[in-house]
Amino acid sequence: RPGPRYWHGEFDTYRLLPAVRAIAERTGIGTSTVLTTLYAVALHDLTGVNPVMVRPMVDNRFRPGLAGVVCTVAQDGVCLLDVADVPFDQALRRAARSVLSAQKHAYADPWGIAELTARIQHERGHELDPGAFINDRRDIGIFAPTSPAAHGDPASPAPSTFRWIDHQHTPLSKPLSLEIDDIPGALRLTMHIDTHMI
Repeated sequence: RPGPRYWHGEFDTYRLLPAVRAIAERTGIGTSTVLTTLYAVALHDLTGVNPVMVRPMVDNRFRPGLAGVVCTVAQDGVCLLDVADVPFDQALRRAARSVLSAQKHAYADPWGIAELTARIQHERGHELDPGAFINDRRDIGIFAPTSPAAHGDPASPAPSTFRWIDHQHTPLSKPLSLEIDDIPGALRLTMHIDTHMI
């Protein structure tokens, strides 16, 4: 608790990418959903909260009225993921339905959400947990490549590295968020953390 409350860090992992691809190939569920489920399981293990509310950033144009819009159509969806006391594959199957639904129907009025949140906080007399945000920014298809070369060398992956990038006293717009990016042969996980939430 002493010191700055808000932190920003980066984790480059060479082990996570082949593991996620192997799970995706074994289960037939996309790598983005695998990563979202891993995030939810980690949050449950850390906090004991279940179901876990994960807020995936989604960007789609499923609605016909948006087909001709020239702008970014992206919002934070809402997924309640029940991941407690079940094997990972079962948690993944449960998450797949919720993540797909959020990816298709993530549209909401952000001002309406803010008003509803403020009203409920006033009625209950305490802050609401806004959920854990996740933004998978990788350039991927629905499923992972299947060629052995795509997996790298699982026997001798490069070491993973973590570094703190910044810290601040100014509140974050999203108190707990994870961004996932491609880097050569690995994944970069960028975290923004309000340390009072964990």
